Amino acid sequence: MGIGGEEGVASVSFISDAPLDMERFNRWISAILLEKGPDLLRTKGILHFGGKTQQFAFQAVHMLADGEFIGPWKDGSPRQSRIVFIGRNINRSELQRGFETCATG
Repeated sequence: MGIGGEEGVASVSFISDAPLDMERFNRWISAILLEKGPDLLRTKGILHFGGKTQQFAFQAVHMLADGEFIGPWKDGSPRQSRIVFIGRNINRSELQRGFETCATG
């Protein structure tokens, strides 16, 4: 049984220690939401973009997405990007490969 009693609903999450490239992330997440949006109930994350000193909060419901910088990283906290996808028909390895291509370097 899935989350909240809904059959077929699953979640996957990813963490990246490498900063993300903002442009690559925007292109990737836009394509994912356009293609998989109807199956994605919720997507959210706190992201670390290269060259930025602030955390970026990202959220989406189906194909509708929003995000904003929410303030500096706390002293001593790891600058990691974390994202979670909740939905149906989630292809974990495809999402992971895409997320990893967003890293700088």
